[in-house]
Amino acid sequence: MLEMKVPYKPPEGFEIIPHVTISEGLAMAPEGDDHRPLKLDDQEATAEELVKGLFEYVENVYIDDLQGLSGKAPDFKLYKKLEDYGYCWVHSHFSSDDDLIDLLMNGAEFVVVGKKDVDDPEIVSSALEVTPNIAYRFDMKDCSEKEIQFKRKKAKKLIDQDVFDFVLTQHVKRLEADGPCAEMVEVLKSLDEDVNVFLMARGGSVPFKHLDKVVEAGFAGAVTDLFETVEMMDIQL
Repeated sequence: MLEMKVPYKPPEGFEIIPHVTISEGLAMAPEGDDHRPLKLDDQEATAEELVKGLFEYVENVYIDDLQGLSGKAPDFKLYKKLEDYGYCWVHSHFSSDDDLIDLLMNGAEFVVVGKKDVDDPEIVSSALEVTPNIAYRFDMKDCSEKEIQFKRKKAKKLIDQDVFDFVLTQHVKRLEADGPCAEMVEVLKSLDEDVNVFLMARGGSVPFKHLDKVVEAGFAGAVTDLFETVEMMDIQL
């Protein structure tokens, strides 16, 4: 008798956040250093249909919006259409600083920003007057004490502005070798009890085989590879 594969079920309170890349209304798949339209059943998948399908299984989807790379505004119409289905975490390669506030006003649940995303720090301050739903992304070069304390100072300033959600990015090779950076999670959560920390990987995505360690490290969730999420959670698209 064939053994039935049991779909992965995350621990209570831990969020699986599949990573979707979009451009020009289409879902995109990586191809070398670039992207190509993602195909489902031999048809190019629209971003709207793909994300709506995911929302039948998860509450949050991390969307990497590539339109800003060509100087275009993010897909505001898409996020407005999706806001009644689930929570969109949007990382946009901003074509202008106004995009940050416009995203928050047009359906994005969270806008994920980092040091390289916004030229003027006051833009973040202005956006926080509209909504607290900004997640700040820290790129962790390593988990050394020096790196952690440097990030701690920045995090304290953001928390004082009512930013409580943080995304830590670790290179997938370092994640494989050293595990998730529990020390940084502990430092961030010590600054305020309302802080939530999520994990994301550079050079890949957070593998499901490491999720037990991610949960143990105190993360509130992980940004996972779209295709592995579909497979591990038996998502039908």
